[in-house]
Amino acid sequence: MTLAIVIAAAVDEEDRPTAALRLSGDSEVPVFDRLRGQLAALGADDVELLVPRKHVDAFADASAHVVDTEDLADTLREVARLARENDGPLILAAGDVVAHREALAGLAAAPGDGTGALVEQADAADGAAAGGETTANPAHPSVRVEHARVVSAASAYHWVTLPNARFLGVLRVGAADLPRLAVAAEELAELADEYGEDAGTRVGDPVGLLLVGLVRGGVAVTARDVRALTACRVTGEEPLRATERRIAETDEERVRLESAVKRDDGLFATYAVSTYSRYIARWAARRGLSPNAVTFISLGVGVLAALWFSSGTRAGLIAGAAFLYASFVLDCVDGQLARYTRRFSPLGAWLDTIGDRAKEYIAYAGLAVGSAAGGFGEAWGLAIAAVLLQTLRHMIEFSYAAAAPAQVAAPPRRSPRAHGDGLDDHVTVPSQAGTVPRQRTGEALGRSVVSLSRGVEARGRLRWIKKLAVLPIGERFALVSVLAAATTPRITFIVLLSWGGLAACYTLTGRVSRSLARRP
Repeated sequence: MTLAIVIAAAVDEEDRPTAALRLSGDSEVPVFDRLRGQLAALGADDVELLVPRKHVDAFADASAHVVDTEDLADTLREVARLARENDGPLILAAGDVVAHREALAGLAAAPGDGTGALVEQADAADGAAAGGETTANPAHPSVRVEHARVVSAASAYHWVTLPNARFLGVLRVGAADLPRLAVAAEELAELADEYGEDAGTRVGDPVGLLLVGLVRGGVAVTARDVRALTACRVTGEEPLRATERRIAETDEERVRLESAVKRDDGLFATYAVSTYSRYIARWAARRGLSPNAVTFISLGVGVLAALWFSSGTRAGLIAGAAFLYASFVLDCVDGQLARYTRRFSPLGAWLDTIGDRAKEYIAYAGLAVGSAAGGFGEAWGLAIAAVLLQTLRHMIEFSYAAAAPAQVAAPPRRSPRAHGDGLDDHVTVPSQAGTVPRQRTGEALGRSVVSLSRGVEARGRLRWIKKLAVLPIGERFALVSVLAAATTPRITFIVLLSWGGLAACYTLTGRVSRSLARRP
C-alpha cells in the first residue's frame, strides 16, 4: 500500500497555514486538497494530513485523515511512527506544494521501489529567477545533485557544499528505506526538541529536514527533475496566483510527450527518429499497445530485415536497410511509450535489451548469408568478429554501469547535528590559497581526462562528435543500413569493425579514467 503524508506546517506572514490558501477559479479548493487529489490519482491508497494543533481548525473540511501535532518534533515522530507501520512506498509532501500532475507523476510513478526527491536543476531555477515574475522562494532549500543523485541537502540548520539544484518539497521513500526514514525522523526530532518553539525557524521545515536525514543516513535519493513543468511551494496569495498562471500557460500534454524522449540520446536517434517517433508512441498509447508489445513488433521487423539481407540482391539489401531502420524506430518507440504511459517493468527493460542484441546479431547473420548468395564473397568471419566486438563493448559498458552506482558520489554518512555536509573532499572546491590537494599520478591523470571530457560535453558541436565516437546503437543501425544498401556486406562489416574498434578503445579509456578519478 502506498501511503501519502502531507505536512501542512508552513505559514505565511500573517501566520496563516499556506496549505489552506484557496485556489482561484470556480473550484476555490484549498491548496492541500488539490495536492491530496493529485496524489490519490497517482496511486496513493491513503493520505494522512499532519497539521500543527494551533491551525487544525483551518482544515476542518479536509477530505483526508487529519492528525494534529504539537510541534515540529511531534510531527517528525509521527512520521517515524507511520513509516514503521507502513509496508509499502511512502510519499512525503509539504501541504503547500502546487504542481503540474505530471511533475508529481515523474516522482510518484517512477520505475522501481527506490527513494527520490522532486528537484529543479540550477539552470532551470536560475532561468526562472532571471526572467521577471517567478515563484522561487526560500521554502525551496538548496541541494547538490551528482549523477542524478542527491548527495547533500540544506535546511535552516544544515548547509550544502556547492549547491546546484532546489528541493521542491516532495519525497518518495521506497519500502526498503522506511526503517532509515524512521531513524532519521527520530534523530531530527531530538534536534528539534532542543530548540523548542523556535525549531521551525532554527532547524527547518519537516520535509526538507527529512530529506537531509535520508541523505546523511546513506539512503540513495534519486533526483527527479521537473524539467519544463512547474512545482512550487507557495508562501502567500501572490506566489500562489503566479504559480497558477505558470501552470495554466504550460501545455502539460506537450511537455509530457517531449519528456517521453530520452535525454542525452545519440545524434541519429535525436534528429532522425525522435523528431517524430514520440507521435507514434502517443498513437500506440491511445490504442492500448504496451511497451512490451512494441518491443516484440520491433524484433519481428528486425527479423524481416535479416531475411531481406539474406537474399543477396540489391533490391533485398535496400529493403533490408529500410526494415532495419524501421526496427530501430520502433525500438525508440517502446521506450518512449513506457515513459509516456509510465508503464515500467524489469521484464520490459530486459526484453528491450535482449531484443536490441537479437536484432543486431540476426542482421549480421542475414548480411553474411546474403554476401555469399549475392556473389559478394564469404563474410561469416567478419560477421562473427562484429558479434564478438560488440559483445566485448557491452561487457565494458554494462560492467561499468553495474559498478558505477557504488563508486559515484557516495557521500559520507553524517550526523544530522552537524551543520556542514562533509563534502569538501567529495566535490571539487576551489582552494582559497590557490593550491590543490596532492593526488596520486593515476588519480591526477584520470581527473585530467574527465575534465577534458566535460569540457567537450559543454560545447554543442564537439558534444555530438563525442557521441558519434562511441558508435551507439542508432549510429550502428544507420551505418549498416546505408552501407548495406549502397555497397556490399563485406564493406559494411569492414567499416563497422574499424569504427567499432576505435569506439571500444575510446570507451575503455574513458571508463578507466573515470575509475581512477574517483577517490576511494
